[in-house]
Amino acid sequence: MENDGIWHDKQVVFDHTLRVMDSMQKNFDLINIRTKKLLDGKIGNCTKKYLLEVSAILHDIAKKDTFKIVNGLTQCPDHWGVGAIKSAKILKRLNFSEDQIHFVSELVKNHMLIHNALWRDQDYKKIPEIKKDLKENYPPQLLLAFSDMMGCDMDKIRPDEFGYRVNFYQSEIKRI
Repeated sequence: MENDGIWHDKQVVFDHTLRVMDSMQKNFDLINIRTKKLLDGKIGNCTKKYLLEVSAILHDIAKKDTFKIVNGLTQCPDHWGVGAIKSAKILKRLNFSEDQIHFVSELVKNHMLIHNALWRDQDYKKIPEIKKDLKENYPPQLLLAFSDMMGCDMDKIRPDEFGYRVNFYQSEIKRI
């Protein structure tokens, strides 16, 4: 299935996911000691870093289920919500614990949250509320969102918006 619109330029979802995984590995190099310790923390027998990587693999798992074409562009409304449910079912079959499933499915469910708060007219106003709501899950959610954006084609489609967002994510990752 291909994505298009403001995020993707006929990008195949699988290719996007591979780019997200590649970006995530690079983004791990940007994190500070506090965030590294947080991601080294365990939920059961898995580190949060490992579960974050699982979330990156599954974050767009429901695009096919929510796919529609509107005005010639693909849209996948609520792929994050449907994806959270689908992710939980997959992880349960793979014998992940309930706590691990909850962690991953929450990251999948919220992976558009930061993206949607960053449109220029928002001027970062919703970010403090998002941080407060996500608590210690804000750093992994931020890393997933940044990796997701770096894995898309926004740099070609809307370079000004892309640059604005890269600046936010890079400065925010240094602060967390």
